[in-house]
Amino acid sequence: MVNLVRAGDSGTYSDLTAPLSHTWSLGVEEQFYLAWPLLLLALLRHARARVVLGWVAVLCVLPVLWRTVLWDPSAAHRIYNGPDTRADQLLVGALLALVLARLRADDPRLASLRRWAGRLCWPALAVLGLIAWQIPITEVSGWNPVWYTVGFLAAALLTACVVAALELCPRSWPTRLLSLSAMVWIGRNLSYGMYLWHYPVIRLLHDLGVRGDALLQTGLAATFAAALASYALVERPLLRRGRPRVRRLEPVAATGPGTPVH
Repeated sequence: MVNLVRAGDSGTYSDLTAPLSHTWSLGVEEQFYLAWPLLLLALLRHARARVVLGWVAVLCVLPVLWRTVLWDPSAAHRIYNGPDTRADQLLVGALLALVLARLRADDPRLASLRRWAGRLCWPALAVLGLIAWQIPITEVSGWNPVWYTVGFLAAALLTACVVAALELCPRSWPTRLLSLSAMVWIGRNLSYGMYLWHYPVIRLLHDLGVRGDALLQTGLAATFAAALASYALVERPLLRRGRPRVRRLEPVAATGPGTPVH
């Protein structure tokens, strides 16, 4: 719900949501997860698969039009945090999942998609890196109509290219890199914790006077340590406690006539 509170802030963000400000994206995701299955079920019940793909593609465009209608520098918080104004970025992923689920292994369109995903993966990664490096998304200087309207959808399409390549091109370098045992373990056990911890940790270090490059380096190390500690001390014990215990049954010897059964 933090995203809804922040969407209503026309000026600077309130101190009430500051410690949890990074959870706005979790709010957008969970709100999408509540609505999307119901919408998909309704579409599948009343239309064929190809028509459903067309409707989902249309839905990906509607938030862009809605952001264009809403756009004003004073509406930046509304656009950035609203579940309706960010739905296209999640719908692009949903559309990719539907396409991959519909194509059979021997479908020539799947081979074409695999080929293009492999070609576009590295350029997409490069552009996404450039966006992360050069565009001040949340600062006032980044509140421009291009980024806050079509820019969000463009970033989602680039990300979809990378995800498609990771799924369809198991021999590509990005897939091999992310398939390393260390990367798999971090992704499975620490990635979510690192997301939850990174903002409070960096905010605390900044308040303590850490600045510049030292803030990034110290923040990364402290975030990793905090995520590792929470995994070992909180998450793993709770996961073990939550697993149902399966009672082992001892083998029973075959009983013949006249053998008493206890």
